[in-house]
Amino acid sequence: MYVVYYGIGNSFSGSLATQLHLNKVPKDKTKPQQLNTVLQYLIDLEGKAMGRLLFIGNDANNNQVFLLNTGFAETIVLPALKSVFDILQINPDRLLLVDTTEITNYSFYFGRLLYRLGLTSKGLKLMSGGVSKEFTKIEELVKDICTKLNNKGS
Repeated sequence: MYVVYYGIGNSFSGSLATQLHLNKVPKDKTKPQQLNTVLQYLIDLEGKAMGRLLFIGNDANNNQVFLLNTGFAETIVLPALKSVFDILQINPDRLLLVDTTEITNYSFYFGRLLYRLGLTSKGLKLMSGGVSKEFTKIEELVKDICTKLNNKGS
């Protein structure tokens, strides 16, 4: 399977979802330095995924996990992605698009903004609060996706 986590306007939640899917998020989220390192990596991933399909890794069942930041062009990017699968004659049932757009908050937005303006510690602090607020939702989404994949038998 090809699992693509994407976000409209941003993909920070998608970045976090890919890391949860691949079990790359530290289990002890109470260690600030460890969390800040993860947040910096997620911000970097989000930027790299703008307008492109970014391979993140294979999960335990050998499903390929990708990140896509559609910006505000999801009505163009998503059909284009599906057409590439058609051109390559890959069964569309092997493509799982996971929308993470609804899992966001102002802490993500303003934290990223401050971070990019060079106010790194303030930006990371805001984003850390945002992750704390939304972590359970993202974790549940990923668990649901993994359950679907296991039921399909990859």
